[in-house]
Amino acid sequence: MKKSFFRSLITASTAIAVICILGSCKKNLPEKEAALPQPAENIKTQNGRLVFENNEAFYKTMEALDKSNDETRLNFEKKHDYTSFRNAMSNAGEDYAFSIAETELMNMPPSIQSVLNSKGEVQVGSDIIWYNNGTKYYVPESDEQQMELIKQNPAIATKKSSYFLKFSKPKNDLAPASGGITPNWVYLSNSADARHQYEFWQYYPAAGNRKYVHELGVYTDYYYVAPNTCGQASYNYYTGCYLYIKMEWRGRKWKPAGETREINYNINCSGSTSVGRGCGIVDYLGFSVNPVASTTSNGTYTITMSVFSGITVSNSGYYPIGWSVNVEGNIYHHVVGDIAGNGWNNTGYPLW
Repeated sequence: MKKSFFRSLITASTAIAVICILGSCKKNLPEKEAALPQPAENIKTQNGRLVFENNEAFYKTMEALDKSNDETRLNFEKKHDYTSFRNAMSNAGEDYAFSIAETELMNMPPSIQSVLNSKGEVQVGSDIIWYNNGTKYYVPESDEQQMELIKQNPAIATKKSSYFLKFSKPKNDLAPASGGITPNWVYLSNSADARHQYEFWQYYPAAGNRKYVHELGVYTDYYYVAPNTCGQASYNYYTGCYLYIKMEWRGRKWKPAGETREINYNINCSGSTSVGRGCGIVDYLGFSVNPVASTTSNGTYTITMSVFSGITVSNSGYYPIGWSVNVEGNIYHHVVGDIAGNGWNNTGYPLW
């Protein structure tokens, strides 16, 4: 009887110990990183532009491309066999005269530069869309020739929506004079803040006047849906907050430079925005990230801080979605092969 009791006790104790060990091991296992979003399926290429089934697929792909790297975006473009706006502009010669619209699109997030073709066009559902100077112009797929007429005279367009990104310093958030106090939060709405710039004379691989630019920007893209149950105009939106690490060279004016730079950064960024969903409902969206990396780039290097998408409303037309953002930490920038003194260690608590 005793032997049976002790045997049962040992067996039970062993089982408990095994469960505890397994539980402990499970607790100590590193958590898997969240999988990156993937582009939509069934994307086609037609007449030199990408074709998405609907706007949800379009914005899903934009999110995937924004959160990926340059290599992934390049592979996406090769897979679908079209000339992206990004690729067309990167292959334009130094003497190429960029139009105002092209210059604007070159400052857009990576996703937009990848999904648009060299003409700034994309197709969503049965609509061909042209991005130009803050306005998206739509024509039916069955009447593609109408788009050429709109490009000559945009005023004749009957269907439009908007996208927002203007690169200028907010007047109430300029960098302070020496001894001043930088505000802890910068509010960006339809704008970008490029207060951090460092001009220098480059010696190698080519001599000339250069400058590093660190720019914080927000972007909003709208697509009309229909009136909601409260009678308000309803829109799909996609909005993002980005940090652009760039270098420019000076000829007659400042242009994007193509030298390879080493870029090291360790920054903390937090922010929030609120979006009216309609019928009295407001979505409060927040984020906090700590991007850390050591890399090289010969173009604009973009860090996507956060993106959101959903439904919003407006009784008075489109309006930009505002972000309150705080960025602090360190960004190091240096042209590969140039003298060490031309490196820039941009540090701030906060930077923005």
